[in-house]
Amino acid sequence: MKLIPQWRSALRMYSIRLLILIAALPALWDQIPMEIKAIIPLPWQPWIITFLAVATMLARLTDQRTPEERIADEVKHEVASLDDCSVDERLSDRASR
Repeated sequence: MKLIPQWRSALRMYSIRLLILIAALPALWDQIPMEIKAIIPLPWQPWIITFLAVATMLARLTDQRTPEERIADEVKHEVASLDDCSVDERLSDRASR
C-alpha cells in the first residue's frame, strides 16, 4: 500500500473531515438532545448519512490545494515543459501577469 503524497495534510482535506463526521455520527447521535433531534423531520434522518457520503465524494473531487500550491505546481509544469524558451524568460513572463 502506498500513501498519497499529501498524507501528512490529510486532516485538512474536506473529504477526510466529512468521513470522520460520518464515522462519529452514530456514536454522537445518542448524545444529541431530543429537542435538537426533534428539529430534524423523521423521514429525513436516514438521508443524513447519504448526504454526507455524497458530500464526501464531491469534496474528494475538489481541488483542495492552497493558491500558493497551485501557483507552485503551475511554475513546475511550465519549467518542465520548456523547449526553446529560457527559464528566465518564462518566469519573468509569469511574474508580469
